[in-house]
Amino acid sequence: MNHSFNIELAQKYGIEEAIIIEHFAFWIKKNVANKNNYFEGEYWTYNSAKALEEIFPYMSMKKIQRTLVLLEKMKIFKSGNFNESKYDRTKWYCIVDPEIKAMYNINYSPPPLDKMSNEKKQEVSENESSKSTSVCHKTKRPMKDLKMSNEMEKNVQPIPDINSYINTYTTTTKLDNINKIDPQAKKKNSSRSSLYEFLNKYDLTEPTKFNIRQNIADLTEEKFDKTYKDILKESKTVKFQHIEAVLYKALKGEWVLKTVPVPPKKEEIEKRVLGICNYYLNASFLTPQEQINKFLEECKNKGFDSETVEKVKLKMILKLKEGA
Repeated sequence: MNHSFNIELAQKYGIEEAIIIEHFAFWIKKNVANKNNYFEGEYWTYNSAKALEEIFPYMSMKKIQRTLVLLEKMKIFKSGNFNESKYDRTKWYCIVDPEIKAMYNINYSPPPLDKMSNEKKQEVSENESSKSTSVCHKTKRPMKDLKMSNEMEKNVQPIPDINSYINTYTTTTKLDNINKIDPQAKKKNSSRSSLYEFLNKYDLTEPTKFNIRQNIADLTEEKFDKTYKDILKESKTVKFQHIEAVLYKALKGEWVLKTVPVPPKKEEIEKRVLGICNYYLNASFLTPQEQINKFLEECKNKGFDSETVEKVKLKMILKLKEGA
């Protein structure tokens, strides 16, 4: 399986975000073409947590969930629930960002009424009415109308509500999810997105800068620079798995590290290294030597142990020879 992403989106939001946007845009375009899953004026797609983890083996389920939450917070995705059973919490997603819609040429109008069932005609009528009255109506619909062209399994497991936090270390305060907006944070004026221009001078991802701007008030460049350098200095003695999460908590005054971090299990490390290996094996635009070099470089940056990396490297070389 080959995965691709838009470079412009990857630079702006991050690689994982760009990959997931690419995947969802593909299936939404398919549903637009087939006139499937049109609700509340948008075309939607969904998938179970288990299926998404199988589709993206190089991303953990928590990483996928965090990315989906962030894309909602940034008004790129919108989630909904169009399941027949009220106990089914499987989330549906549509793309609402106009620029990204235009980028993927996602243009559509409501499906013709003569091709709809009576219930769907009623729903479109209610949706049109809701636009003028600002009231959102939902109608129950049979599950057979909710089947998608990209359904991965018969027994769909719901993506659970995401209230998790990063708990990699034993600390006096739990490290929150860096990609989750603080629920206690006060609503900020939209102009906050233009604050703290000095953040662009530092090697930070867009989601981290977004969270800092939205949730941390009265931040000066001097304070940020000192905290940033302290974190980098500390990272030389303590191996942080999510250094930007630590930075974010430190800026909020909630970072007090007490013990040495608990290292991930060997099986988990090997799974991650294999995920990186498979990613670069599918990078057909690179030469075999470049694929190996990129693989080794990323493993080194992530701090994986050399024994595991060498073990997977040998497997990678064998696969490259088989494909030669």
